Amino acid sequence: MDYAHNLSPRGRQMYALIEKSQNSPLSQKAFCRQENLALSTFTYWLKSYRRYKQTSAAPEAFIPLKINEGSTQKQSTRCEIEFPSGIVIRIGG
Repeated sequence: MDYAHNLSPRGRQMYALIEKSQNSPLSQKAFCRQENLALSTFTYWLKSYRRYKQTSAAPEAFIPLKINEGSTQKQSTRCEIEFPSGIVIRIGG
């Protein structure tokens, strides 16, 4: 659980339950019944867990950006990077 430092105690508890459910042969409904948990609460936290897993799955290594300086096209001094989370970084004018 590498996400433990970023979550509330309730979040850590729910993420642990989600991981437990993934190793269970039970359906989500049956798992929630067994854990005395509302299915709607489980699905809410499951969406949060999946979003977290998507954003944390990015490569950790630095990837250099190479610019072809030999191009005959007009070069722009503007660069824009858009991340899946919606964050946009704009450099230059």
